Amino acid sequence: MSSLPTLEWKLSRNGKRVPIVNGRAVASLYDPAREAERQTRGILEEMGDARGQVLLLVGIGGPEFLGHLQILADAGVSLFIYEPLSELLNDCMAGHTSGSVQCTDQWIRAKEWAQLATLVLGHRGTIVASSFHQHAYESLLGIQSRIQINRNTLSRFARLWTRNLYLNAENWKGQAIQELRGKHKGRCAIILGAGPSLSDHMESLARLRKKPNRPVLIAVDTAYSVCCSHNILPDFVLTVDPQPVNFYHLAGHSNSTSLVADPSASPLALRRWSGPIYYTGNPFPLFASLWKALFSNPTMPDELAYGGSVSTNAYDFAQYLGCVSVLLVGQDLSFTGSRVHASGSALEERLQYIESRTMSRETANYRQRFAIPVVPLPGEKGSAVHSNDKLKVFFDWFNRRFQEDKDKLEIGIARSGGAEFSEVPLYSTIDDWLGVQESKGRISERTSKETSLHSDHHSRGPSEQMQDAIENLQTLADDIQALQSLLADLSQNPSLANDSAALSAVLNHASTLRTIGTSFQREILALERGSEISEEFWKKAEQEAFNHRRQIAKLRTRLEQELSLGFD
Repeated sequence: MSSLPTLEWKLSRNGKRVPIVNGRAVASLYDPAREAERQTRGILEEMGDARGQVLLLVGIGGPEFLGHLQILADAGVSLFIYEPLSELLNDCMAGHTSGSVQCTDQWIRAKEWAQLATLVLGHRGTIVASSFHQHAYESLLGIQSRIQINRNTLSRFARLWTRNLYLNAENWKGQAIQELRGKHKGRCAIILGAGPSLSDHMESLARLRKKPNRPVLIAVDTAYSVCCSHNILPDFVLTVDPQPVNFYHLAGHSNSTSLVADPSASPLALRRWSGPIYYTGNPFPLFASLWKALFSNPTMPDELAYGGSVSTNAYDFAQYLGCVSVLLVGQDLSFTGSRVHASGSALEERLQYIESRTMSRETANYRQRFAIPVVPLPGEKGSAVHSNDKLKVFFDWFNRRFQEDKDKLEIGIARSGGAEFSEVPLYSTIDDWLGVQESKGRISERTSKETSLHSDHHSRGPSEQMQDAIENLQTLADDIQALQSLLADLSQNPSLANDSAALSAVLNHASTLRTIGTSFQREILALERGSEISEEFWKKAEQEAFNHRRQIAKLRTRLEQELSLGFD
C-alpha cells in the first residue's frame, strides 16, 4: 500500500468538525450531518433487506457520519469500520457512546471482518481523497467477493458434499495423501489442464510414451479422458468435483494411474476406480469428525491449496511431490478459438448423446461461454481474450502463487493462445521445455514404487478397528441428538432465539454444531461472536442435525454388514 495520508480538521459552515485527508474534505463543509443522513439512508436502500446483513465500511468519514450509522444498526445491520488513520479513528470514537459499531485501524482485523461481511463499501469522500483508503477498499472487496463466491458454491453443493462424505467414508481405509509427500523430489512435472489448447499438445505428450525417462504427469480429472483417448496414462489424476457427472471424466482408467481425491468427490467416480486412491484433507468439520471416528489413531490427511479449480490443486500437488520444475499445459483460462474444452474431453463427447434439433453442440458451447459474465484477460498474442468471472478467480490465484513460488519452483506454460502470465516463460512446444529440463538433469527414470505407509492407522486388527469405528459413530450420533434437542427448543420458542442462557447451552456443543453446519459455517461464526441469530437459522440447524443422524445410521449399518461378512 501507499503511505498513510495526512489529516487535518476544519469547521463546516454550521460549526461541525470535518476531517481533511490529503488536503481534501471527506465530508460536506456546508452541512456534514445532513450529508451523513443521506448517505446512510442510501446505504440502507442499497442493502434492501438489511436485517442480519454484515457491513464493512472503509473510512470512518468523520464524527457526523459515524453518528448516523445508528440508522443501519437499528435496521439490524452488523457494522464494522476499518479506518487506518489511528488519529482520525480515535478522535471520532471519543465522542461516540453507542456500542453498535466495531472499529479498527488494524489491517489483520479488517481482513477477518471482510470474511464475515455480506457487503463491503468505501466511504466515498475518504476513498476519493486517499489512494491508501482506495487500495484498502479494493483489497477488502476482493476478499469479500472471493468469500461470497465460496458461499454461493457452498449453498449450491453443501448437501451434495455432505452426502458424498458419508457415502465415501467406508472406503477411506486411512489412505492419506501423506504417502506421496516428497515422492518425486527434485524432478519435473507436466500438469495437464483441460483447456482447449491441450489438444494442440497431445502429439508431443504421446511421444513421451516411448521414453524410458519422462517427467511426472499430473492430469486434472477433466483432462483424463483426453489422455486416455491418446493412450497417455498419467502418473496421477486429481479430482475434487462432487457432482455425479464427474464419473464420465474418470471412465477408462488403468491400474497404473493413482487417483488423488477430495473425500467429498463423486462416489460414482471413486467406487469404480481400481487403481490406488489417496485422499486429501477437506476443510469441512464433518470430514474431521468422520475421519477421527473411523480411525483409532488418526493422522488427518494434508490439504492441498485450493483456488477454486482442480488445476490449482494439481499445481500445489506437484510441489507436494517435491517437484522443482513444472510445465502447465492446457491452462488457457479463456475460451481459446471460441472453444470451451479440449477435443475429446468427456464434457464435449457427452454432447454427442444429447444433441437434438433444438440443442446442437454449437448452441451448448455458446451458452457455456456466456453463462457467466464475460471478463477480458490479457492474452498471449497481445490483445485481450474472452474469459469470465470464474476463470478470473483462477487467473488471480495463479498470478499470486507464481509470484510467491518463483524462488523455489521453476514455472513454465505451454503456449495456448489464451490468458498470459506476464512473468512466466512460454514454450511453443512441450519438446522445447523438455530440452531445457534435460540440460538441467531433471529428467530421470522412475525408480520409486508406490508403497503403503499408513500402517499406523491399523495398529489394531481390522475387525477391532471397524468395531471401534461403529461405536465412535454412535457416540457422534448421540452428541448430535443432544444438540438437536436444544435446537428444537430454540426453533419452537422464538422468545429463546437470542436468550443468552440458551445460546450458551448451544455453544457448549460448538464442535458438534460445526460438524453438522457444512452449509452455515458463517452463521456459526456469527453465533460464536455474539451476533444476533435469526429464527430461521435454528430451524435449519435442527433439520440438519436430523439429517446427519440419519446419514450416520446408514453408515453404521453398512459398516456392520461389512463386519459381518468378514474383513480382508
